[in-house]
Amino acid sequence: MIMQRASRTAAGLALLIGLAGAGCGESRPAVVARVAERPIDEEALRRFVMTLPPGLRTSKEGQEARRDYLQTLIDRELLLLEAEARGLQEDPKLQRRLRRKVEDRVLALYRRREIPAVEVTSDEIQSRIREMGLDRERLAEAVRVPSEEEALRLRAALAGGQRFEELASGPSGPRGGVVGYLNRLTAPRAGIPPAVFDTLATGEVSPPLPLEGTWRLVRFVDDRTSTDPSMLDRVRQRLIREARQEIEDQKVEVLARELDWAPDAGGLAFLAGLDAGNRRIPKLTPSEARTPLFTFEGGVLTVEDYVDAVREHKVRTPRALTDSSFAAALGQRLLQGRALLLMDADRLGLGDQPEIVQWRDQVQREQLLQALRAQIVGAADSMATGARVQAYYDENRESFRLPEEVCFDEILFPDREEAEEVLGQIDDDVQLLELSRLRGNRIRQRRADGLLCANSLSRQVLPGFWQALQEAPVGAVTGPVSLVDQAWVLIKVVRREPERVQTLDEARPRARASLVAGFQRQLFEDWLATERERRRAEIQVFEGRLEAAIPGALLAAPVPEDEG
Repeated sequence: MIMQRASRTAAGLALLIGLAGAGCGESRPAVVARVAERPIDEEALRRFVMTLPPGLRTSKEGQEARRDYLQTLIDRELLLLEAEARGLQEDPKLQRRLRRKVEDRVLALYRRREIPAVEVTSDEIQSRIREMGLDRERLAEAVRVPSEEEALRLRAALAGGQRFEELASGPSGPRGGVVGYLNRLTAPRAGIPPAVFDTLATGEVSPPLPLEGTWRLVRFVDDRTSTDPSMLDRVRQRLIREARQEIEDQKVEVLARELDWAPDAGGLAFLAGLDAGNRRIPKLTPSEARTPLFTFEGGVLTVEDYVDAVREHKVRTPRALTDSSFAAALGQRLLQGRALLLMDADRLGLGDQPEIVQWRDQVQREQLLQALRAQIVGAADSMATGARVQAYYDENRESFRLPEEVCFDEILFPDREEAEEVLGQIDDDVQLLELSRLRGNRIRQRRADGLLCANSLSRQVLPGFWQALQEAPVGAVTGPVSLVDQAWVLIKVVRREPERVQTLDEARPRARASLVAGFQRQLFEDWLATERERRRAEIQVFEGRLEAAIPGALLAAPVPEDEG
């Protein structure tokens, strides 16, 4: 977004503003070092030490420890000087990323201050639950078959008088059974569309319903008026979000009138002239990117702003470029609220708030350091040749060991009683993933083969669960076993893999990544050593001030034992 007048927020985006770190008033903290006239004061050094996690604290003692901590801040200034010398602060991509981060931070502050808190009553929550149909639960049964033709055949058999319970078991094992009580939100996870949930009469059999390559016949056998307690807070939060969004939309509407928001006819005509036949957005020249698309008092949104939003929201239709009316409406929906709220935040001076200024400076430095480090270690990837990967693997073969692994199927439950009840209703032939889908139970992320796998390292995190996996017979449903977050699980172990050394092909990605990381570390350390020597005359340390900056009590904080 381009501001036509001097913007406090935009003006603050110049990189490295405030890097000198000078204090204010008469009681400035003492300077403990200078790097090319950039001061490092005792307050910055003390804050750095106090915020270090235990694993990064030095094992050195006394003045050596103080020098060690100070060297880290000196190195940081050396890196920032080099980034500045290379002109990284002028990189358009870096500037755009930084501007976006700052805008997001300002918007968050604006919403906290300008969008009032909203409370909803229990009556409003219950009313919305009724509107959403979440006060009704239905007990479902299902039959699963591999094809629509078989589902139609079974449905005809049911119409001829065959019992649903008989069809739920076939010659190859169970094909379904009781799914459990569902509501309008959980039913789709069991392959039951909301329309079927709403209209299928109790006792009637549904038409064939597709779900992940198989087909279902569903029957509801009981209805009850009940609401899952977890829905209360979800609905409450939803009502709050909607109410706050409505307030925000009203504010944007007022700002749009006040600031004369309008699409630019020339910019829309330019968009319509772009070739979008291949559904790809053509590359824009700098002048084309700056073409105004929407204007308002104090600012302009460009074709580039619009194109970036289209990409971010993954809008695929060619109409986003070729249809001027569609583009105007889409651009307003994607861009207007953010732009006008940022303008209002700028008028309120939120970009100058201390929390924004301090955070902005920190992000500026971090982005510069990351960009410079990427340049310094850029050659590491090409250094990890195939021959070097082979040699690294041969030298470190034993480090590429795969731990013992157990792969299993599971079904999760919120409490032990429900898990035990289901265990009594199924046998070892049931597919627990399939049953989870039928019932709408929570499903954890799985591998491509549909299984979960745990290795012997799991005993440190979930010792009871790992022991249960060790003791469970292959192919048998066992449990329930307690998991974290108050969940209970039935498991069926499918296979066990003993500990072994990976082959070169298996280990190659990890071996190459380790090599690249090592080369990156060496390249960075070599560059830093050279830079320290090159700028030695520009580094001034005031040894006598270090003890006041980092008192002995602060150094005495516990550090981890040296593992080397």
